[in-house]
Amino acid sequence: MFEQVRSAIAILERVARGLDAASLAGPDAAELVEVATRGERVCGAMKALAARQVERSGVWKAGAHRSAAHWVAETTGETVGAACRSLETARALDELPATAEAFRSGSSPRPKPPRSRTRPVPIRAPRRRCWRPPPRRA
Repeated sequence: MFEQVRSAIAILERVARGLDAASLAGPDAAELVEVATRGERVCGAMKALAARQVERSGVWKAGAHRSAAHWVAETTGETVGAACRSLETARALDELPATAEAFRSGSSPRPKPPRSRTRPVPIRAPRRRCWRPPPRRA
């Protein structure tokens, strides 16, 4: 599996290096944006699902990270908040097989919570943390 992913990435790197976007006709450029977006979604799904397994396995603890999200953020260069969202998405997919399949295939963007049609009410409760700080020692 890893060899297939590495090979696919190598092909994409060669295509990107040879890309002369200025020479593309408008409709061709639009199609390339759509195709590349699907590729991003597929790669993002693989990353989120693998990060979820890193979280489950506890391998992130070996690097003395505060949480799996912190490990993901350091490894990928994204923010801790973005890493939390990726992990939350992957956790939600555990219970949504049809959505998980669409997510893996790249045909669906990251699942989002449903939007309410009513005016939002401010919530005064503290935000849920993706990680918990270590207990304080007395």
